[in-house]
Amino acid sequence: MPYVETPDGINLHYVDEGPRTAAGLFLIHPGPFSLELWRHNLPVLACEFRVLAMDVRGHGKSGKTGDGHSFGQYARDARYLAQCVGLEKFVAVGWSLGGTIFWSYMQQFGQDSMLGYVNVDQMPFRFVSEMQFRQRMINMTTRRLSYHREIIRAFIGPEMACDEELVSWMTYECMNVPTAFHAAIWDEVYHTDYRPMMASVRIPAAVFWAKYGNISADMAAEMKQTMNDARLVRFNHSGHLFPWLEAEKFNSELADFARGAMQRSALNLS
Repeated sequence: MPYVETPDGINLHYVDEGPRTAAGLFLIHPGPFSLELWRHNLPVLACEFRVLAMDVRGHGKSGKTGDGHSFGQYARDARYLAQCVGLEKFVAVGWSLGGTIFWSYMQQFGQDSMLGYVNVDQMPFRFVSEMQFRQRMINMTTRRLSYHREIIRAFIGPEMACDEELVSWMTYECMNVPTAFHAAIWDEVYHTDYRPMMASVRIPAAVFWAKYGNISADMAAEMKQTMNDARLVRFNHSGHLFPWLEAEKFNSELADFARGAMQRSALNLS
């Protein structure tokens, strides 16, 4: 089971599949899940591309530390992992939490190592009143098992069959993340606004969004317009879990985007 140890002593679990190239895809999962949510995507994508996926610290099989639960540290972990395994250039694919981690990565380290950016159903901000935020935090920290079950059912969407075995498995994946860790990153999620930096995204970008997902149609259009070289890809039958539920389309659309981004990079270097 592959791990790297970060400079502050945390073990990061990862998988690294596909051709041994210096360029590839870098996938970061939603929170509070793990890289297991890429189960329907990674093996297919790895037939064509090198694919790196990590368990964010505190998640999945990575070290359970109370320190460093911020987008900034998660992004530093991602950069360290890519350097350790020799992934020099990559298409950044961030699902939910992962999408924000890559925004933080760009803020800290620029975009020179990125061939493209795929935002998988992540809003740049989540404005609610402080009272609403505190109520959501209470719900998550005091009735977490039932809370996650409800959220996952909503993430499936009304058109897809709700498989209770799948709901249970995904709920237990969430429960692997200690409550305090999840609460810490939630606090940052609800008090951070990445809209001002989106205009600085100069690499090819895509917003993957779903009919019943987290991003509204208006927000998706704003994100596309703000990022200078972006496309919209819509998933018409599911909610936030569309990389799992509409995996065939997701894999095809992501592969098409990655090919284009890599070809553009090769042309720019020639």
